[in-house]
Amino acid sequence: MKRSRFLFIAILLLAFSAACLFTANAQQATRPGAQQPTIFEAELAPPAYSTLAQSGGVRWIAYGFLYPVGTFDNLLPCGEAPAIAPIGSYRVSGEYGNPSFHAATYRLTFGSSNDGKQFVMSGIFEFALSELNQPQTFIYSAARLIRGNLEDNWESEFTPRSDTCLGGRVKVSTIQPVN
Repeated sequence: MKRSRFLFIAILLLAFSAACLFTANAQQATRPGAQQPTIFEAELAPPAYSTLAQSGGVRWIAYGFLYPVGTFDNLLPCGEAPAIAPIGSYRVSGEYGNPSFHAATYRLTFGSSNDGKQFVMSGIFEFALSELNQPQTFIYSAARLIRGNLEDNWESEFTPRSDTCLGGRVKVSTIQPVN
């Protein structure tokens, strides 16, 4: 049962990624090549609310706040954010897993929900260390939510901060056409 659920989720994630890449490649052919990429960056604080512990790792949610890049550089990975104003919020809808390895959809809101800076990224999120003993960064397809529609010429880079709690650094940017 668990294996068939995992395969179903994996197929859904692959189909979403393929659709995003197909549409992004088709749109890139029509965009001018001299555009500067649009970039949004933030730190995901540890969740303010999470059902992960109660769920046993299946179909859980977590949400928290976004802070400026560098906010957690000198803090413990699972520690609370300092007393500064957040720059947005996030919500994680997890299908299965734990903080170090999970299949989920992240919804990131930079500013308020009415600012038009909401993004969605989904996939398998994993904490891993590089050869230099630093957390590895992974790249995901992303989409921007605009008035209920998805604009899919975006990608995200996510670096988990710890294998024991959710949170990390995210960078969302437009995909630039290859000239």
